[in-house]
Amino acid sequence: MSKKNIIEEDKFNLKRIHTSYSVNIKCSEGFIKSFAPGVKEVDKKLIKKNKDIYSGINDILKSFQDEIIKDNKDKKVKIFKIPKKEIIDKLISIVNPLIKIRYLPLLFKSFFIMLISYLDFLFSDLIHCYYQNYPEGLPKDKSITLKELKMVNDINEAIEIVIGKEVDNFLRDSFNNKIKYLRDLGININEDYFPKDIINEAVARRNLIVHNNSIVNKFYLESLPKNSYWLKIFSEGDKIEIDEKYYSIISDNLFLAGIILIQSCLRKWKRDCIEEADKLLIYDIYEMLLKEKYDIAEKFGLYSKTIETYDRRGRLYLNINYCQALKWQNKTSELEEELKNKDFDISSSRPKYVVAISALKDDKDTFYKHLKNAIEVDEMAII
Repeated sequence: MSKKNIIEEDKFNLKRIHTSYSVNIKCSEGFIKSFAPGVKEVDKKLIKKNKDIYSGINDILKSFQDEIIKDNKDKKVKIFKIPKKEIIDKLISIVNPLIKIRYLPLLFKSFFIMLISYLDFLFSDLIHCYYQNYPEGLPKDKSITLKELKMVNDINEAIEIVIGKEVDNFLRDSFNNKIKYLRDLGININEDYFPKDIINEAVARRNLIVHNNSIVNKFYLESLPKNSYWLKIFSEGDKIEIDEKYYSIISDNLFLAGIILIQSCLRKWKRDCIEEADKLLIYDIYEMLLKEKYDIAEKFGLYSKTIETYDRRGRLYLNINYCQALKWQNKTSELEEELKNKDFDISSSRPKYVVAISALKDDKDTFYKHLKNAIEVDEMAII
């Protein structure tokens, strides 16, 4: 295989797509955590400084007194009243934009736009991957011009031009239509665990920020479901912002949605990579548990119940991690129901699984009885 072909094959490797998307989301999260505390301190200083400016303006204006001037010649008294309210309002209108400047919202807004861009990158990668592997699936109306044909060296480059055109059209479509497009390619996306409405609102909000100066318009409002929470919050003409809580929710759900899309495509288009897909999903759930994002780990677990795993080992790992997410959310009834599953029968399980299942059941005796054996037999690490 030539070097060029190796590069092309890697470019459309779904594991690489998974790594790229995961790293993008995690790096954004890491940058926010690193920068936000410092930016908050800068904003605190700005707030104090601006309060001093505001207070100073008011003190100066209050020092003005109404002037009384006597005109001895005409025996008249003229009273000149300083229009304090008008002056105050005018000065405040000038100073307010400066007083209201905050860097933290700008930080979240910038990274939010990048987050949504990562989703576009993912969609682009997935569609490229599909047509690179199945070029015969390209729509019949896609063509290549004579000028473009003269520029290519071989049939693969010609195919890539046609794929590029299809991807460009795809990316210009709405989020809901993108999901429909993937469904038409055979990807099963169950909306019970896939955060479609959350992502759809985030994409619409990004469009407002980029194209409408963050002002809510009818296109944004009409893109939301009738029962959307945001319809109760926003009206046409409102200014829309990105705060820390909203950013965190969208970041987590973008990670969830992206990984589910990749997993669904991987299991549909690369049937020989199911074992690898299982390992990636197990790691993603485990990482969410480590980050204490138990609700996202739970949703990954719910998704895992809809797929076929390569072997019992993969299924057990997924089930245990799902149950752990339930346990740490104190969802006792759901956990007890899950633990009735025959997969949790410890009679024929390896020691490490016995330890994990015993911990989920709060069975201390069985846990400590098998812990040493699990360390020796399964080489479990002692931390």
